[in-house]
Amino acid sequence: MSASQSHHLPRIRFNPSEPRPVRMDWLQKAAASMPAGKGMHFCVALWMLVTIRRSPTVQISRSMAARVNLSRWAAADSAHRLEAAGLVKLAKLPGRSFRITLVEAGTSTPLRLESRG
Repeated sequence: MSASQSHHLPRIRFNPSEPRPVRMDWLQKAAASMPAGKGMHFCVALWMLVTIRRSPTVQISRSMAARVNLSRWAAADSAHRLEAAGLVKLAKLPGRSFRITLVEAGTSTPLRLESRG
């Protein structure tokens, strides 16, 4: 995505008074399972959507992947790597983006999002 196209994307508005849940244990395991490259960009996009939706199950569209500078191939590769590491469950939908559920490492239990305060 070029700089001239970025002004067409809708803004994402955050309420700064609300805490944003980021599970550092999950991110550390994700970083260990990713090679150098775009894997952590994918994790940032996942956490952005998880905090906006307030749900451990999200879909990363092509436009969201473009926001964090990911191609659809890099996003798919990163999703498969996280699935192989046991950090996400993927639901493959024909003709659509993966439905991604963040899970507790090595289990099928959806990730518990904690909010402080």
